[in-house]
Amino acid sequence: MNWKRLGRIVEANPNLEWSQQYAAIPTVRILNEDLLRVYYYSMDEDFNGRISYVDVSAHHPSEIIFRSEDVLLDIGTEGSFDDGGVCPLQFLQHENENWLYYLGVQRTTDVPYRYFAGVAKEQADGSFQRFQAKPVLLPTKSEPDIRSAVSILQDGEKMRMWYVGAFAWIDVNGKEVPTYRIHHAVSTNGLNWEVDQHDCIQFQNEDEFGFGRPWVLKTDFGYEMYYSVRTKSMGYRLGYATSVDGYTWERKDSKLNFPVGSEDWENESVCYPCVVDVNGKRFLFYNGNQNGKTGFGVAVLEEEL
Repeated sequence: MNWKRLGRIVEANPNLEWSQQYAAIPTVRILNEDLLRVYYYSMDEDFNGRISYVDVSAHHPSEIIFRSEDVLLDIGTEGSFDDGGVCPLQFLQHENENWLYYLGVQRTTDVPYRYFAGVAKEQADGSFQRFQAKPVLLPTKSEPDIRSAVSILQDGEKMRMWYVGAFAWIDVNGKEVPTYRIHHAVSTNGLNWEVDQHDCIQFQNEDEFGFGRPWVLKTDFGYEMYYSVRTKSMGYRLGYATSVDGYTWERKDSKLNFPVGSEDWENESVCYPCVVDVNGKRFLFYNGNQNGKTGFGVAVLEEEL
């Protein structure tokens, strides 16, 4: 694949109390052939994440049409699974409603953090309201702390989900971090999910310890997955895999051909991909250094020579 980087789109906006740092996990919604809405989260000075959006051109997505200063989904109530922050994951139209699946951050003292996936419904003013107080993926014995970073497709009569689940905590360079993989689930209503523990992607070496934020597309030949690969030595890089059935995947990271960039906001790592096909073009939205602290940008797939 040949990608042309179009530059960074959004950074944090320190003029806003809720956007003192980070602009991360870009999540695209196609409004029409001319306009894309990109949901993202930003943090206040206490690291509480909230969701807002920016509208960009569907022809030239590095061009900002409008940047909202409003919060579309705020942090949850004290004691809830998302009382420490919310991050967008997947916009989906379901039964004439607009849903936003999101990552909820829970305040903790026994482990560094807990992440679980929730879902909210769009209101008339464009904001989102939670469906329920509990997450759509509940903690389990094998995944007690992290079940989130979902990618969801409507696939015939059922909905399919690929999500990140953590099974242990390890020490990496003096920091306690989760080791996590991508799993698969199905649902008929988008709220109750039947999960299996099948590992969709396998680690290639001992340097790798986590797969972050999958993004799955259905194609004529099957399925494509873009995802983040977390390593001990280099931080985050982007990966790519294909599948005939969406269950058994073949890694083809080298085919993606998307290393770190030359600009100072993405010269150490790239992560959290969101890929959208519009107007005959494929755009890759992604974060750069420090898990989105430096903002997010976009690239376009050029025709193969």
